[in-house]
Amino acid sequence: MFREIFTAWHNWFHIIDNQHIMSLLIASFLSTIVTLWLCFHFRRKLSFNKSEISVLLFLTVLVLWSVLSDFPFGGTVSRIGIVLSVFFLLKVIYGKIPTLFHSASTVMLWIGLAEILYATACSRNEATGIRGHFDNPAGFAAFLIMILPYCFLLIGSRNRYKRWTGLGILAVFVTGLILSESRAGIVSVLCVISIILYQRYRDFTRSKQSPKFRIGFLTASLILLTTIFTALYFQKKASANGRLLIWRASMELLREKPISGHGAGSFQALYMPSQAKFLGNHQDHPLSFLADNTKHPFNEYLGALIQYGILGFLALGCIALLFYKQIRAVHLSPVKRCALLSLTALAVFSLFSYPLYYYAILCLVGIDLFILSNQQHTSFGHVPIWILTLISIPVSSWAVFYTAKQLQMTSKWEICMKEYPHSTNRPAIISLYSELYLKKNFYDPLFLYNYGAVLNNESLYHQSIQVLNHCRKIYDDADVQIIQADNFYQIGNYQAAEQHAVQAAQMCPNRFLPLYYLWKIFQKNGRKQEAIAIAEVIVQKPIKVENIEIRKIKLIMQKFLLQENDS
Repeated sequence: MFREIFTAWHNWFHIIDNQHIMSLLIASFLSTIVTLWLCFHFRRKLSFNKSEISVLLFLTVLVLWSVLSDFPFGGTVSRIGIVLSVFFLLKVIYGKIPTLFHSASTVMLWIGLAEILYATACSRNEATGIRGHFDNPAGFAAFLIMILPYCFLLIGSRNRYKRWTGLGILAVFVTGLILSESRAGIVSVLCVISIILYQRYRDFTRSKQSPKFRIGFLTASLILLTTIFTALYFQKKASANGRLLIWRASMELLREKPISGHGAGSFQALYMPSQAKFLGNHQDHPLSFLADNTKHPFNEYLGALIQYGILGFLALGCIALLFYKQIRAVHLSPVKRCALLSLTALAVFSLFSYPLYYYAILCLVGIDLFILSNQQHTSFGHVPIWILTLISIPVSSWAVFYTAKQLQMTSKWEICMKEYPHSTNRPAIISLYSELYLKKNFYDPLFLYNYGAVLNNESLYHQSIQVLNHCRKIYDDADVQIIQADNFYQIGNYQAAEQHAVQAAQMCPNRFLPLYYLWKIFQKNGRKQEAIAIAEVIVQKPIKVENIEIRKIKLIMQKFLLQENDS
């Protein structure tokens, strides 16, 4: 009846973290190119200005803070590596391509248009907003809002045809954002347009010194913003309330280690237990019905606070503020203004989503940072390239080796998932799983969950418990807890089974399976009154998403209650 729970691992094949794999590939590829360039120019010196040093300092602090984490940090470091590699690559080729800035902006606009056309062509298969090559509309919208400001390079041109072309591209981008149904993207675009309009008509507003004009202008702006935000909230009220619940539960994690943080990569391991604790203490919370498995905090700043603490957040914030003051101290060319608007749009978007999870966004961040920090004829110091080469060679070598290892093991894992359902020699498949886990030390969280579910399906309950306990250290959610509950139930440890079932029920109060396991445990232990109480809860519980298995559970509970009433 509950076969999908034991074979749910098969579905993971379709949602293997491609963003993680692609981030590793891009970081290792770009770092290798940078290393090769350094090796061929090791006799020269490379100059850096103050803005560039600020960028490098920011990324270096972020890497060091991540490496000190007790949780897997490979994903975080690879994402930082993408930004750093793009930044360095543009720096070393800039001298040979004088028109690099405008060429890069033109290429980005065409790529954005191509992505919108592709997303529109695939829109028939989308249940939600269009998403293009991304796994959900959030990544697609973040990609567009970072490129959109470069439209204003064309709009501000003196050439009439370029102006109309820029306006047309802007209209296409805004249409793409609307079709994505991303509220964060719409808010970000509104902020960018508001900034541009303010800068454009700043002299006009300053000339109106009348207090009545200022009060009226401010009132009208507040009414307009309130109306827009209210409309966006009610557009997807359940989704907005779900984010509020995630932010509220995330604050519990922040309170545990406010100064030093939990470490890079800690959110996936610690958030769901924190949500369970919060909802366990607030069982009548109005948003509890919306709770579900969560891998991201839907706020990059809150995520940074949880992982790096107030100390790390302030350190990074101070460096970012120093960088902003440095770029504002010089005249900003039109292309630099577009780059600044691009990062501003990303900063707004990051309040409501997780754009830095996507490698395409990280590449754009590297481009924007280079455009902003590049200042001709200014140099703070020169560094011999051979020193940079000594640093780059071991770093890029490690990146290539680590990526190759991850690709090899992920490929073997995919073979296991394809072969297992139809295999006539399952012990051989289990042996391959065991080799990946014990000999190859493959500790991808989704692999551990998959392996634990397979062992459970093969009735190897003690081994499944061991693997899933390892999984919980780096990734934990209601599905992991349910399989653990079944593992302990099958070996007769009903106390531990009850603990895991309760944990799963508190993580996601809308789920029925944890309550069903509690009912089975109470039945097995002869706790009749508690079994009846759980059965009544299941029968009366509203269904969030219609499912035939849920209907079966409700039917079993109804029959059980009828039998108890008859007796």
